[in-house]
Amino acid sequence: MDSLYLLLLLSIPFIVFPWLAGRHTPENINNAEREETNNRLYESQCRYFVNQFQIGAISESQFSGLILDARRILLNQTEDIVVTNRHSNSLRIIPLVIVALFTSVYLMYSYLGSERDQRIFNILSRYSIGDETDIAYGDDIDVLVSLIEERIKERPKNIHYWMLLAKFAQRNLEYRDAVDYYASALALDPNNSFILANYAEVLFLADGSLLTDRVIEAIQAAFISDPESSRVLGLKGIEAFTEKRFLDAIRFWQQAKIGLDENSEDVIAMQKGIERATRALSVPVESYSTEDSKDDAPFGVKESQANDASAIDFRLGNISVRSSSDTLFLLIFEAGASDVPLMAKSMRLTSLPAYVEFSNLDLLDPSQLASDLRHLEVVARIYGQGRGSLVEKKLELRSRSIDLINEPLPIRVTINLQSRD
Repeated sequence: MDSLYLLLLLSIPFIVFPWLAGRHTPENINNAEREETNNRLYESQCRYFVNQFQIGAISESQFSGLILDARRILLNQTEDIVVTNRHSNSLRIIPLVIVALFTSVYLMYSYLGSERDQRIFNILSRYSIGDETDIAYGDDIDVLVSLIEERIKERPKNIHYWMLLAKFAQRNLEYRDAVDYYASALALDPNNSFILANYAEVLFLADGSLLTDRVIEAIQAAFISDPESSRVLGLKGIEAFTEKRFLDAIRFWQQAKIGLDENSEDVIAMQKGIERATRALSVPVESYSTEDSKDDAPFGVKESQANDASAIDFRLGNISVRSSSDTLFLLIFEAGASDVPLMAKSMRLTSLPAYVEFSNLDLLDPSQLASDLRHLEVVARIYGQGRGSLVEKKLELRSRSIDLINEPLPIRVTINLQSRD
């Protein structure tokens, strides 16, 4: 409010300046005397022009033009007197104009509620811009929410207030309230992709992280509005994973990670989901056993191109087998990619050494053609202890890049445990 009054005070010079500038206009003190003098000059000029016309010094057209010019000069001098007098009298209303300005602005400011909007803005401005965590847990949060709730009753079409209330409710885990707030915002802007994405996320949480019919409908609406939204792609990945469409889930989560901080909680969670989907895609196989062998070479990858250019030999080293359920995952990716597997198989560590073969029949995506592939890479992974998204990779080995032009399918992989000396 103080800043508003300051602006009004600064505007006073601009209001008064036109009147003050007019005060310096020359003004005749005795207007009656000036008017009489002007009339005498006009009559004298007219007599002179008549004499000149009678003696033939000027023509009739010249005589008429001179008379008109004399009358125009007389009228102009008379108008200057009237304007100067009116301007002098108008200076008296300046105080009234200033008082009316202050009064009208104050009444409009109070009626529209801008004073409360200013208080809300002042509280928000105390925190870092865009730092929703600090705002949500600040000391003034209760006061801020109360102000917004009071203000939204008077101006229910303020979409920004609905979104603020939804964010605060979401931070406090009040998901059902957040759903209502986002629904009110959507009623004002049904095609807003940002609101649609947040509404779908909060609705998913409000329904107990279950893909109910209304959650699926909200996710689809948000996806149609913005198919590149990281939040929406993350939800689409959850939907695909729940429906056991693991390959689609991996693709959605891989796209959702683009542009996000690799160390953020969202990216870490999506990466865990990708790992779970990858393991779920792996087809358990009855691998062909090989003869036990000892090799003094350090553990790693050995590639043989003597008899078969597409043969890969993995040496895992001294990996301890904790239980019969410990599993090795063999994944084939496009060279340079590491999230969307083209083929995947798994086997128990107790069955090693083993021999596995990958062909075009093992492609996970039915629409994928082996002829479209060029450079492939074989990855062997062993996951450590843990459950669900908490499982960490214990070991990962990668093969050389396989050029399918020179080394066509199938790819034959041999896996050995390096023996102890």
